[in-house]
Amino acid sequence: MAYLHDSAAWLALWCIDLHTDRGGTYPVFELLDFVAESPPMLRAFKRLPAKTEMRPTVWSPSPAESRVGIVALGERDRPRDRIRTLGNVRRKRDARPMGRYAMDWKRLDPWLASILDLP
Repeated sequence: MAYLHDSAAWLALWCIDLHTDRGGTYPVFELLDFVAESPPMLRAFKRLPAKTEMRPTVWSPSPAESRVGIVALGERDRPRDRIRTLGNVRRKRDARPMGRYAMDWKRLDPWLASILDLP
């Protein structure tokens, strides 16, 4: 999917898993190496690598993890007007472990800004 950040930059996220626990089921996304003024086209999205070079954050003193689970705390929590589904894309998953952060949609923009140096 393409996600419009508060800074007006478009980012690319790939849903790699659906995680289920006692709180429900939520998507786990891989942050892809894409920041631009417009969303990626599907053909380009299929070739994007995972984002691997990110700044340390308040969540972790080591370089940030590119995988994040995003929980909707309520129906109005999802920023539907800032999300574009690009299609049902099968990508080869890399062999990295499934370590990830979990956060709600409202914390996604500050987290992305901190690891990608966005305004």
